[in-house]
Amino acid sequence: MKLKAIENSIVSNFKDGTVTVIVGTGVERESYNIHRSLLRSSSPVFEAMINGPFREGKQNVIRLPDDSSNAFAVFAHWLYSGELPEESEDDSGASLLQVHLEAFVFGDKYGLLTFKQMNYKRVLVVLKGYFWPPVEFIELLYSYYGVTSKIQNYFFDHFTYVVSNSRALPTDVEWFKEVGGCVPEFALAVATAMVERRMMHRPSPEDNSGYEFCDPPKRYIKAGGRKRAAPVSEVKAKSVKRARKNTSSEIDWD
Repeated sequence: MKLKAIENSIVSNFKDGTVTVIVGTGVERESYNIHRSLLRSSSPVFEAMINGPFREGKQNVIRLPDDSSNAFAVFAHWLYSGELPEESEDDSGASLLQVHLEAFVFGDKYGLLTFKQMNYKRVLVVLKGYFWPPVEFIELLYSYYGVTSKIQNYFFDHFTYVVSNSRALPTDVEWFKEVGGCVPEFALAVATAMVERRMMHRPSPEDNSGYEFCDPPKRYIKAGGRKRAAPVSEVKAKSVKRARKNTSSEIDWD
């Protein structure tokens, strides 16, 4: 019975033919033939295009001139397989970071929540493999403003960690100077402050005092006769406890 239900589901996704989807413009323009039922069931936006009183449904052609053909190729692969394509980085086109960032934005635009989340995770995985991400990726990342804010935050953590380990300020890093034009000015100030904070709590490599480098930044305290790293939250908890003790002795509860 279960196998029959699966079979019926598969058949229903392919029984009413295909729709032509034209993505991009100019040399980037690509055309895809996607099964109507499959595309319609993936997104309320596509369902409205196909079933609603729009010319896309009547002409059986959907035009997406403002979207990336690379992103749609990733989407089409996911639509039929349920997985993102496994590709290796090369110099033949856009970087994997760019492709999956565009796919993430595509998923956000058309309400493809699972697809969006999968591409978000893929971007983070690929980003970890870069010491300095491609400048083109950073330009693209900030061009989407709030849509990619979650990835921007992760990039900042990654960037400040790498820079603080090199014991340099962002303004002294040549790569940052290259992307300075596309990164908001306030972001540079925040990055510099974060790096300075990390470096303030991080002993130099020549320091043999027994301190340990921790990430995220932690304060260093003495405990049990030796120096150790303590999370900021632990230090705050002790401070609150002391404050409560001092306060309770000063208050007249009568």
